[in-house]
Amino acid sequence: MSENLRQETRLPRSETLFIEVRSGYQERSQILLCSSADVSANGVSAHIDDALPLDAIYQLCVQLQDAQERLYLAVQVKWLRPDEAGAGFYVGLEVLESDGTDVDKWKLHIADLLQA
Repeated sequence: MSENLRQETRLPRSETLFIEVRSGYQERSQILLCSSADVSANGVSAHIDDALPLDAIYQLCVQLQDAQERLYLAVQVKWLRPDEAGAGFYVGLEVLESDGTDVDKWKLHIADLLQA
């Protein structure tokens, strides 16, 4: 899905993101730290240093900037493009409906932002 085909409203928002790109079960964990560029009920875009494979699914932790709360989500890489102004990439992450995640809290958080 192209980043311009989202049906819901995108909000420019800088939330701290922790993407677990490698799990720590068999090997050492690897967490990618970045900030969101924009957010919506069903997705997040961010600037990252290294490319992520399309369609890969990751665990994401979002540190909300206005609250002392972290939300845990499952996300899938939907698009990736080089940052033409510098190093790194922009990535589009789709928030997945998944048991054991904070997807409902995420959607409420976005709804609250839209009403503010």
